[in-house]
Amino acid sequence: MNNKDIIIDIKDCFFHIIYHYKSLLLAAIIGSILVGGFMLLKTVIPHFRGQASQEEIQYEQQLEEYQSFREETENSISLVSEMLNVAQKYKEESILYNSINLLTVRKAYFLQSISNGSVPSDQTTKADDILLLYQINLLPGCDSAKLKELFGKDELQYISEVVSLTKTEDSNVIVLQVTGQDLETAKKQLGYLASILETVTREKVQNILPHELLLINETISVEVNENPMNNQKAFDVWVAQLEDKLNSYQKELDSTKKPVLAKTKLIKYFVVGFLFGGLLMFAVYLICYVFERKLHTAKEMESSFSIPLYGDYPKHRANGKLISSLLDKWEFFGVNTDSSVVTNNICALLRETCKGKIVAITGTVSEKQLLKLQNDLQEQLEGDVSLFAVPEFLNHSTAINDVKKSDAVILVEEKHTSEIKKIERVLSVLSIAEEKVIGCIVL
Repeated sequence: MNNKDIIIDIKDCFFHIIYHYKSLLLAAIIGSILVGGFMLLKTVIPHFRGQASQEEIQYEQQLEEYQSFREETENSISLVSEMLNVAQKYKEESILYNSINLLTVRKAYFLQSISNGSVPSDQTTKADDILLLYQINLLPGCDSAKLKELFGKDELQYISEVVSLTKTEDSNVIVLQVTGQDLETAKKQLGYLASILETVTREKVQNILPHELLLINETISVEVNENPMNNQKAFDVWVAQLEDKLNSYQKELDSTKKPVLAKTKLIKYFVVGFLFGGLLMFAVYLICYVFERKLHTAKEMESSFSIPLYGDYPKHRANGKLISSLLDKWEFFGVNTDSSVVTNNICALLRETCKGKIVAITGTVSEKQLLKLQNDLQEQLEGDVSLFAVPEFLNHSTAINDVKKSDAVILVEEKHTSEIKKIERVLSVLSIAEEKVIGCIVL
């Protein structure tokens, strides 16, 4: 018989291992002490040396990254919030934002040099400088009360969006223009600004860069803006993008948690060591069960040796202790463990197959077990079948001669004790002696 022929009964294997609970518990405790003790030393030793543990170093790095990220994100949120506040104020205060019908009025002027007439084309930079001075000094040179009267407010940042002073390309013509909703109001605004441009502003600029400013035409040109809402839509899109960006920053800030110093939970390592030690010993017993080449179940006698099974007595492995008794009840829960039932069934088979014959019972079990089985069976048979025991078959040289006195042989073996190798030897000897084994009984 080979190892591969052994039938593994999962239930029997499980209880065979569990009955070694003392060894399993001892291995689990040793594993818990080894793993937990190692982690304890790994945690405590660096502190004795004045060093930070690996967890503390990692915590410091994570905390620094967290603080840096939080600072950058809060700065971004603050900047975007400030931009949104400015945008909201612009929407409320802007002259152009809520306008539906817009028009532009203009006046054009020509820059003329005092010394030699018009400014030569190669002196464009000089003309640009003069224009810049006009742009800088125009609105500040106006009267605040007059601006508020004409524009409805005196804040230059909002007035400057409807007032512009520009120069045409490749010429020295500068254009003063005002954008508004009402033509008459825009003309009044343009007229006042033109008067300031031609007097106060002109005088300031001439003190810096001498020039002449000539009005090209007294007529005010008017242009109607056919798509006044385009700028408003573009502004609203920009504001929506700012709001999305603000929400994104806020979500990132809320979702990022402050790192916590991960304290070494020694109890976890003690538990892991406990489980590891117990499972390791469980695996050892499992390997031993599979490869120890002992008879584990009665089915092995039928499947491996092709011997009919006459009886299978339940084997109780409890040693009288409380835990082993509980395990025994668990193992045989719902199973009839009355050995007298098995004895009656064996006797019935013997009456049917061997009535009036002499039957030898033999095997590798102890003499005490074999004689007890003989007495129990003989009492039930009441002379219908004659039984005699041949104990320890392999240990007595006369055993084979005793067996030859019988008409049939029944092999008796014990679960978890009888070795497969010895059973094979018994069967081999009986086969050589031409003694027929009619069945087997497993204790």
